[in-house]
Amino acid sequence: MNGYLRMIALVVASLLLATPVARAADQLVPGTKLLLKSASGRETLSFKSRGPLTAPTPGSGDDPSNAGATLQILNPGTMETFTFDLPKTHWTVSGTTFRYVDSALAESGKVSIALIGRILKVSGKKIGITLDEASQGTLDVVLTSGTIRYCAAFGPGSVKRDQPGRFIARTAPAPGSCPGASTTTTTMTPTTTSSSVAGSTTSTSMPPAGCDCCACSQLNFTTGVPDVGTGTCTTSDGTVSGTVQDDSGATLCNLRSGGLYFGGAGVGVPLPAVIPDMSSSIVKIASCDTPTGALTYAATTDTDIGGTHPNWTCSAAGVTNPEYPGKTGCLFGPPLPIPNANSAATSTCVVNRVATSASGSGNCGDGSSNINIPLLSDIYLTGPTDGLIPCPRCAGPTGSETCQAGPNSGQPCTPGDSALGAAYPTSHDCPPASGAFIGSLPIPFALTTGVSSKTSADLSGQQFVFCGFCGQQFAPSFESPAHPCTANSDCTTIGFPTCKQRTSGAFGQGPARTITETGAAAGVCIDDALPHAARLVSVFCIPASGNATVDSAADIPGPGSVALGGEAQVGSCTVATTTTTSSNTVPTLPTTTTMQPCGGTFPTCSGTCPGTSICGNPVAMTCTCFP
Repeated sequence: MNGYLRMIALVVASLLLATPVARAADQLVPGTKLLLKSASGRETLSFKSRGPLTAPTPGSGDDPSNAGATLQILNPGTMETFTFDLPKTHWTVSGTTFRYVDSALAESGKVSIALIGRILKVSGKKIGITLDEASQGTLDVVLTSGTIRYCAAFGPGSVKRDQPGRFIARTAPAPGSCPGASTTTTTMTPTTTSSSVAGSTTSTSMPPAGCDCCACSQLNFTTGVPDVGTGTCTTSDGTVSGTVQDDSGATLCNLRSGGLYFGGAGVGVPLPAVIPDMSSSIVKIASCDTPTGALTYAATTDTDIGGTHPNWTCSAAGVTNPEYPGKTGCLFGPPLPIPNANSAATSTCVVNRVATSASGSGNCGDGSSNINIPLLSDIYLTGPTDGLIPCPRCAGPTGSETCQAGPNSGQPCTPGDSALGAAYPTSHDCPPASGAFIGSLPIPFALTTGVSSKTSADLSGQQFVFCGFCGQQFAPSFESPAHPCTANSDCTTIGFPTCKQRTSGAFGQGPARTITETGAAAGVCIDDALPHAARLVSVFCIPASGNATVDSAADIPGPGSVALGGEAQVGSCTVATTTTTSSNTVPTLPTTTTMQPCGGTFPTCSGTCPGTSICGNPVAMTCTCFP
């Protein structure tokens, strides 16, 4: 844009911004994160706000599944804007949570996922505006649904990196007002030149140069919104993460990201069970090699994590859980409801905890990971009393949620996931009744961003056996404790001579020969301490619980598989401080400083928080980690 046109644009912009449009439905929200990145022909957009905010009323004119929504990115300095159209055809509603999914990127805006509910979240593969200026300064975000505008502003104090091709900002306070410009905009091409007053400087904290994660001491993986589609084996909607195939290689079942599968051909529970989103697990980067990018992982304890509920995100065995007296080991995700629409009385609530401290390896260069984290799955048979809502829900007005059932009914709680369906959200603040506990299943969880698979064997007593356990020859009764086997010769206990699983096959498919789940690494260097899309997968064996009702419905012992779509992010990093001028960037000190814990006087909060928590509690109005 030439200087004259640029001057006209700025004059118009100043008039628009000076006379904001009064809209009663404007909601001013703090910005948790804004990432715009353009490099090598690839673009990335990621926006998140953890509120507080009020979601649209389902079925109203503000419901995006009725009228669609838009996302606007605006630079108030250059007035360059872009509006992403989020049409209603991609929106679904569950409770008061609205989800937009366009996995195929069919729309021109290339937004893959959006969420309006307890939080705001938008991810996509297009940034809309150009990032060829020396810096952006401030970027505004407006997510519009009907008459409601959710407005965030990322400016000085929140910007962590601002350079050609990349804008990164975090923990921005709520703006004083929404941008006054109309939400129907056109894209203007700004000038690519910039100037600064001689001698003026700005100081920013930059991550270490090059691809080097060795300044960071933790890796956090947070599950995203499950994308199981209809979930039926013969369809391919949602995100297909794996397959069950027969001897000929023909696909018997398409497995979905965000789904948990279990059992053999006789499973009586509708599959898949939906894996909760918003679940964070943190491992320690025990060693790091800069030249190769190789990382070695170890477990984090509750002391390593700190803050509120550190046992919810750590990864070590032996950690005390005040929510579940006598049951130790860091908790792995929020309570998992497994409702059985075929037989409500057999519905269960599963609480997973770490049985053996996490270990593994990964690489900074592409974000690949292999993490061994064996679990104990505590099974609560709550169906006889709670039916299709087997885990107590944590629900109510945002910021005032309470447990809806269980021993803590009526007590305040923090949702551990979003409203994924009638059985959600759940929370460890709302544990199931201890009297419903029937036992713990050891699960050899080995997560990978690569490929995880199992091949069935034809044994003398049963064909298509993925997970052999010693049992009775003609009855669904198995040795306890569980005795894994690969042949009858392994089964030496009297009364349990046969190596088999409860029924042959996998996940409702009898002649199943292979189960394959395919993970996905970030595919880029992850040293920027920002979330990167990834998928962890595992195929494993599930022993019998010893409860005839549960074992019959779940058809266990037998195989299991899971695909956890989400985001991987390095954290607890040391950062080098640099000073930028109009001509160059000069390190001010050769040393590094460690980010301090969350603190300050609200609303001016700063510092780091574990997992996906942000520094600044808008409910309590304190500088503590939230949620």
